[in-house]
Amino acid sequence: MLVGCGQGVHAQYSVWLEDVRPAGAAAAFTVAPSVGYQRQTFVMSTVDHALLDFEEPPFQHIELKFIAQEVSEPTHVGEATIHIYLENWNDELPIFDESLYEVRFDETEGEGFYVDTVRARDRDIGDRVVHTLMGNANDFLTIDEYTGEIHVLNNNSFDYHRQNELFVQVRADDTLMPPYHTTTTQLLIRLNDINNTPPTLRLPRSGPRVQENEPAGHPVTDEITASDPDTTAHLQFSIDWEQSYATKQGRDADAEEYYGCVEIETVFRGESRGEAYGRLVVREIRPGVTIDYEMFDMLYLVVRVVDLNTVLNEDSDERKTKLLRQFRSRFCRGMASPDLVISGLRTRPRLTFHDGSAGSGCGL
Repeated sequence: MLVGCGQGVHAQYSVWLEDVRPAGAAAAFTVAPSVGYQRQTFVMSTVDHALLDFEEPPFQHIELKFIAQEVSEPTHVGEATIHIYLENWNDELPIFDESLYEVRFDETEGEGFYVDTVRARDRDIGDRVVHTLMGNANDFLTIDEYTGEIHVLNNNSFDYHRQNELFVQVRADDTLMPPYHTTTTQLLIRLNDINNTPPTLRLPRSGPRVQENEPAGHPVTDEITASDPDTTAHLQFSIDWEQSYATKQGRDADAEEYYGCVEIETVFRGESRGEAYGRLVVREIRPGVTIDYEMFDMLYLVVRVVDLNTVLNEDSDERKTKLLRQFRSRFCRGMASPDLVISGLRTRPRLTFHDGSAGSGCGL
């Protein structure tokens, strides 16, 4: 309340606010009415809440002058000092630096690998932001609730061929006082394809058809297929003669009579080097001698397919020993009808070697 002692025009005065500290603080307030007469009560209110920011230290204690000036005699001025102390209030939201964070790393990265820091900041003094991962991201990632640092949770968490991009939701909650605030952002993980998946080898459903003494180059079968999902795969078939063997009436045959009697060629399907089939053809072991029924009646071949671009790692033997389809073996005597199957295919346990290859046995 303000009191003027004059009468008539000498009792009229104007009022306003001026800054003492900080500069510009008076603009946040207004006084009504702006003119008084003799005894008058004035109401002071805020007009710009954005200026009243506790997070700006100079505004935590505001000092203003309330000035009254007589209308008819400007030299007659009265002043009063007003002190305003702001209280801290949870009025700020946690804010992330980015609406979308993007990272890229190899699909083989394992437990403890640093992914990125996704951290929100809150301007409220004394407020502390807690970060969490949303959805199933907790199955393969961890986040430090205060720093926002994200790491891989477990080994073998990622597979480029299953999913090469992952969207992770990160949530930030402030904790100062009610009302609490929550914001979210996204982390996009793009995986690099690492050539670490072993190739798959498949044998034909039925035994190949061949007669003894077929000439060199005669095709035995082209139904041995292999595939590798890695984008950089380069497959190559071969016969492991050290593990292959032949028998004659159940007894082991002399290696000189069958070693190199067939050869497997690698044929690619289209432009991809990750899709191929093995063409098994007859070869001479000596001039004019190929497959000789008198020397052996069953040839067991161990066929391997190798990815030449495989990247070695500690888990390269994870997929060892998978049983493939079993095939019926067929036998015939020498000089049999050309339409008879004189050989069959029988699979052994499929092995994944440390050089990224798959192997299987077949009997001829």
